[in-house]
Amino acid sequence: MKRRRRGSIIIGMAVLVLAPALLLSACDDSNEPERRRIVTAEKAHVPEWLPAADGVDPAWWLASRRDLSPAINDNPMISVYRRYLTRAAVLFDEDQRMIANRTAQVAAALDKRGSPETYDAILDGFSEIAEFSGRKLSYGALCQHYLNLRATGESRGEAVEELKRAYPHSP
Repeated sequence: MKRRRRGSIIIGMAVLVLAPALLLSACDDSNEPERRRIVTAEKAHVPEWLPAADGVDPAWWLASRRDLSPAINDNPMISVYRRYLTRAAVLFDEDQRMIANRTAQVAAALDKRGSPETYDAILDGFSEIAEFSGRKLSYGALCQHYLNLRATGESRGEAVEELKRAYPHSP
């Protein structure tokens, strides 16, 4: 009697463990691609740089790099970076993808030197310089000039003021 009871308990436990797996395997295959898409999105890779034709949203990319993991679609920083990049694309010769790449490069270079700056600060400061100048500037040239000034020991504020002098207002 005890053996039958033990056998029934083991069979009952096996049914409890295997039932969910059997139910899931019996699901309609039309849901399978949806599950794969969600899992893929959760494990998405944040590329180190934005190639010219990869289709990755530069605002999403900056938000993801900022958080060191793929940003979810309702991450408020995506909207913030979208506004920064839209503004910058009007002020500079480069497109949003290139501006995002250069911003990340400047931040990485400053971080290596022990003077970290956020993407927000870089985009805002450079846009301020371009607006002050009253003309379209080269974002890449501005980035290089800024890094050179910072390498000489100038603070962020000093470098921004120096760049305003270097790119004076032109009506």
